[in-house]
Amino acid sequence: MSEHMRLFIAADLPQAFYPVLQQATQVLHTNASHMRRTPQRNLHLTMCFLGEVPPDIAQKIRHWFAALPGLSRPARSARIAAYGHFPSRKGHTLWAGLEVTEELTVFVAELAQGLKPWVAVDNRKWVPHITLARDAQLTHAMNDLLPQLPVSPPATLPGITLYHSQFTKSGMLYTPLETITE
Repeated sequence: MSEHMRLFIAADLPQAFYPVLQQATQVLHTNASHMRRTPQRNLHLTMCFLGEVPPDIAQKIRHWFAALPGLSRPARSARIAAYGHFPSRKGHTLWAGLEVTEELTVFVAELAQGLKPWVAVDNRKWVPHITLARDAQLTHAMNDLLPQLPVSPPATLPGITLYHSQFTKSGMLYTPLETITE
């Protein structure tokens, strides 16, 4: 019997975002007694989390995903526009919020709808964000840090990828299975 695959669909980030996210993470780290940074190689914009999927279903999802029409470059435009946090068991999950196009938001809803035959889909409203750190213990209120956190001009998300996510001794390993662009 084959092992299940932990899958998610995410937009890859444009190179222009990385210096902005690095600067933001440094500001947050300077103002935290503890936080686990997301390695740069793992930064992405999650669109749909599929969870643990049996291999036969994973293969069907992979074929379905590969056949999807892509999005035009203008539809994949996004910018880093805000920052926030979600509570977690060991502190906060810190994130950079993105402003995205209406087309991208519709595409995410269509992804969720298309996945329903194979996986349970989260029905919560999509909040476009990039997770910067987990288990953060901030020494200042997030609102006090906002003036120090950089925003970005719009940039094009280079592609949308179906990933296989694996826990390893050296952290999470995200393996791209299929990528769509236009």
